Amino acid sequence: VLELIQNALDTASPTVDVTLTPVPGAPQVMLTVTDEDPDGFKDLTHAYTLFAPSTKAGDAEKRGRFNFGCKMVLALCLEATITSTTGCWHFDADGRHRRRDKRPAGSVFTGRLRMTRDELNETGTRLRLVRPPAGVALTITVDGAPQPARQDVPAATFTATLPTELADNDGRLRRTERKTTVNVYRADEGSAWLYELGLPVMPIDGAWS
Repeated sequence: VLELIQNALDTASPTVDVTLTPVPGAPQVMLTVTDEDPDGFKDLTHAYTLFAPSTKAGDAEKRGRFNFGCKMVLALCLEATITSTTGCWHFDADGRHRRRDKRPAGSVFTGRLRMTRDELNETGTRLRLVRPPAGVALTITVDGAPQPARQDVPAATFTATLPTELADNDGRLRRTERKTTVNVYRADEGSAWLYELGLPVMPIDGAWS
């Protein structure tokens, strides 16, 4: 789910809506992620084409720079549909199917995937860790219950030069270093995390995220 959220946060959308709804009588959920990016999904083939060139690989301020996220989600879904300004694709056990649906703005990903109720609760807990950038309203609803959005402000902010990877003119990822802003937040009890651009990457020891 975080893969889809990061893709939406990398757009110009002012809102990102995430809904996880259990499928009655089955260990499955329906996942929907909606954004309102004016341009929508510029090239829908990138949603399913492995090793397609990433348009974000040279931008250190983008989260999804490796063009894997949507494909990873599709691989886990029993069926899925992506609808955007440039068209619509449906994926099921028989393959992918082009549809005529289009949106005037933004994109919607809808997928059905295997997930137990315990896994659903764990996913909801993880999603509550996301810190969206200023100016983006992130709404998360799990099993009909809206999840409270994070409103905390950093306890401290400083700059540091950190390693990262960026694509060169030929599209090859190269290791480099960039000066960046680091925000420090008081962690929830027993839940300190390392973040990248607002997304929780891995738990860490200590009282600060």
